[in-house]
Amino acid sequence: MVALGIDIGGTEIAAGIVSSDGDLLHAVRAPTPALGGPEAVMAAVVRDGRRALSWAESMDLRVDICGVGAAGVIDSAGRVTEANDNLPGWAGADVRSALQSALSLPVVVINDVKAAAIGRLPSALQSASLTPSLSRLALALGPPSLATAKCWKEPTVPPARSRVSP
Repeated sequence: MVALGIDIGGTEIAAGIVSSDGDLLHAVRAPTPALGGPEAVMAAVVRDGRRALSWAESMDLRVDICGVGAAGVIDSAGRVTEANDNLPGWAGADVRSALQSALSLPVVVINDVKAAAIGRLPSALQSASLTPSLSRLALALGPPSLATAKCWKEPTVPPARSRVSP
């Protein structure tokens, strides 16, 4: 299985093609247009996801799933329910629906910090007898999240949060 992994952070968007072995085959990175609001952020995510998918197609790779690590608190439907001020207006963004529609792939969305943690799982654990959905998620979210793991190295004081009711 080949996956598209996308990391949506407050400063950078990373999209990558991940092999069934968990190897990052190709990556696209760009600054997050945070001040443009959620529409600009999602437009950049779709653009970079499509660029990564175009590369996969040029290599005759079939991408089966898209895993997304997104900033903020993410509900089970892939919507942002809480976000800090790094992405103004991000609370309320429906990441999963937007990407499923734009990329024509099944999409799984979780918090970007959780995605980075999954990406750090030892490869032996990722290949162990995990549930199929967790295995796909680990493959889809792992290496692209590591590409931006530098974001978690320095402790920061969290900015004020905005909240959206489900």
